[in-house]
Amino acid sequence: MSTPVIASGQITISALIDGKQGEDGKSLVINVISSRGAHFHEDTDSTVLRAIVFLNMVEVDLNGTEYMYRWFKIDNNGERVNFIDGSVHKLGKVITVNADEVETKAVFHVELLRSLSG
Repeated sequence: MSTPVIASGQITISALIDGKQGEDGKSLVINVISSRGAHFHEDTDSTVLRAIVFLNMVEVDLNGTEYMYRWFKIDNNGERVNFIDGSVHKLGKVITVNADEVETKAVFHVELLRSLSG
C-alpha cells in the first residue's frame, strides 16, 4: 500500500511555493527555502533546502515529525533523475545539496506525505 501525497513543493535553486487543498478542505502550502540562494559560484558550494509547511497560513510541523518529506531531483529536460549518490529520492524536512549535484541547473521537488505514525 503506497502512502498518498498530500502536498508538494519544489525549488529550482530558488524558492517556489506550491499549495494544494489539505485535509478537511484546509489550505496546505509548502515553501521551500535555500540557505545559500539560487546559484552556486564555486565547485565547493552547498546549500541547505528546507521545506516550511503552512496550514491555513500558520506554520506547522516545525520539527519535521508530523509529515514525511520526500525530495526528488529533476534535470534540465524535466525528468526525475537520481541524486549523485545513486538514490532516487531523499527523505527529511531538510536536505543538503552540494555543487556537484547540479551540472547546469536542477529542480528539487519535495512531496509532503502523511506520516506513517499519524
